[in-house]
Amino acid sequence: GKLIVAVEHLHSLGLTHGDLHPENVMLSSEDGNVYLIDIPDFSQNTTVVRNHRYSPENIDGSTSEQRDIFAVLRMSCELLGLEWGKESSAFPRISDAIRSELNDFEFGFNDLGRF
Repeated sequence: GKLIVAVEHLHSLGLTHGDLHPENVMLSSEDGNVYLIDIPDFSQNTTVVRNHRYSPENIDGSTSEQRDIFAVLRMSCELLGLEWGKESSAFPRISDAIRSELNDFEFGFNDLGRF
């Protein structure tokens, strides 16, 4: 929930992270808020950062927003102990949503609303 809200808020501001992975997500022990750190858009470095584990297979053809969405789904699977892209009897709606994204080559990973 809170990770999705944080990423959607960033996107609503017209910003993307583009390099989301567990080390770039902090959880406050005081209030449980999620903080995204090391946002490349705010860096002086103009090199495009791409993390292959938390990006779609077509990493070169994906936008930083699509990489963000993919990363949120991938990290959610890891947190829930789901096998990436496989059916889950424990979390069928989540596994179905992820498989739909993976199979939707035209519109996959364009919106967190389907998740």
